[in-house]
Amino acid sequence: MKCFQYTLNQNNQGPAGILPEGSLTGLFHDSKYYGAALIDDLNSLLAWNAVEIPISEFNTLFSSENSDPILVQLNPYIRKKYGNMMETLVKPYLFQERETWFIQIEEAMTYQKNPSINISEIPLISSIATERQVPISELVNTIFQKNSEYRSQIGTILGKQQNLINQLWIKDDISDAKLQKITDLTTEKNNLINQLQNPTDPTEIIYTEMLETYLQNLITEINTFTTQDQLNSLTIQWPVFGA
Repeated sequence: MKCFQYTLNQNNQGPAGILPEGSLTGLFHDSKYYGAALIDDLNSLLAWNAVEIPISEFNTLFSSENSDPILVQLNPYIRKKYGNMMETLVKPYLFQERETWFIQIEEAMTYQKNPSINISEIPLISSIATERQVPISELVNTIFQKNSEYRSQIGTILGKQQNLINQLWIKDDISDAKLQKITDLTTEKNNLINQLQNPTDPTEIIYTEMLETYLQNLITEINTFTTQDQLNSLTIQWPVFGA
C-alpha cells in the first residue's frame, strides 16, 4: 500500500480511473490532493507527479479524534487481495481432494504414534500408499512436509495481511509529542532569558542570541525524529551565561 500526494492534470481531474481497485483518491487538503492505493510503486502515477508520504501522515491529515482513519476503508480490499493469494495456493487441488487433507494429517499422526498399527485404522493413507506403491512411512513424511509448507505459506500471507491492516490504524502520535517537546523547550529558553538582570547588556544580548540559536538547532534535530525513543534520548545542554 502506498499513500501519496499528487498534482492535478490539465483537465483538473485527479488520477481516478488509473488507480487499482480499492484505491482512495481525490482527497483534498490544504490546496493539495492526496491518495492511497494497494500498489507496490507509484509508476502508474508518474503523470501526476505522485510523491509517497508516510501512512501515519496520511492518517493524520484525514482523521480526527472522533473518527477512524480514512484508510480503514481499504480493509476489505486488503482481505480480498490476500484471500486471493491463499486461494491461489490451493487452486491446483479440487475441493474433494482438499477435503481429505485433515483426514490424511489425522491418520499420519496416528501412524507416527504407532507405526505397527493395523492398516484398518488408517484406511485413507494406507490405500493411498498401496496405490502409489510407496511405504506408508514415506507417505506420512510427505504428508507432514506438505502440511508444514502449506501452513508456513498461509502464515506468511496472513502475517502480511494483518501487518497491512494494522498500518491502516496508525496515527502520527510522534508529531504531537514533538510539538509538545518544542513548546517545553521554548518555555525553558524564555525562563532563562527572564532570569537575566539587564537585557540591554551586550553580554546578555549575546547570551540571548546563543539561546535562540541553540533552540533552533534543537528544533531542527527534533523534526528529523520519527520515534518516541529518539525524542526521549534528546540531550539538552543550554548555554551557561558567562561561560
